[in-house]
Amino acid sequence: AALEDTIGYREMYLSAGEEEELSLQLLKRGWSMSYQPEMVAHHRCSPRNRNSSATWKRSLRNSIWTILIHFPLSRIPVEVVWKITVGACDAFRLRRERQFIEALVEAIKGAGKAWKLRDPLDPLNLRRCDAMRAYGVLPYVMFQSPPVEKWKNFIRCAKRWRKKLRE
Repeated sequence: AALEDTIGYREMYLSAGEEEELSLQLLKRGWSMSYQPEMVAHHRCSPRNRNSSATWKRSLRNSIWTILIHFPLSRIPVEVVWKITVGACDAFRLRRERQFIEALVEAIKGAGKAWKLRDPLDPLNLRRCDAMRAYGVLPYVMFQSPPVEKWKNFIRCAKRWRKKLRE
C-alpha cells in the first residue's frame, strides 16, 4: 500500500539514490519509517558493478536531482553546495575527477526535468529528514516531533559523513 501511494522509482534515476528519493515520497504521503532489526531484506545486486565509477557518478547526479525535487527553495543552495563539496572530496580521494565533472554536467542537463517534478517537503517532514540525516535511526517520539536545530543537525550530519566508512 505504501509503494502504491507513491510515484515509485523514477526512471530518470536508473540506480543509485533511488531509495532515498522514494523514502522522501513516502514521508510526504504520511508514511513513517521504522528500523526493525529482526526484519531481513534481500537486496540483490551485481557485485561486479556495485562500487563502479558509473554508480558513484549516478549517485552524485541523483542526489542533486533529489534536492531539486524535494527541498524548499531556501534550502537548495546549501544542500547542493554540500553535495558538490562532498562529491569533490570523494572524487579527489577516489581519483574520479572525470566522473565528478560528468555527474555535474548530467545533473545540470536533467535539472529542468527534475524541476518539473518539484514537490517540496513540508516543514515537519523536512525536520524529520534533517533529524534522520543527523542522528541516523530515530526513536519513535523523536520521529513524530523532530528537533528544530538546523545548524546543529547540519554539523552533526557533517561529522557523521566524515566518520562514515568511505568506499
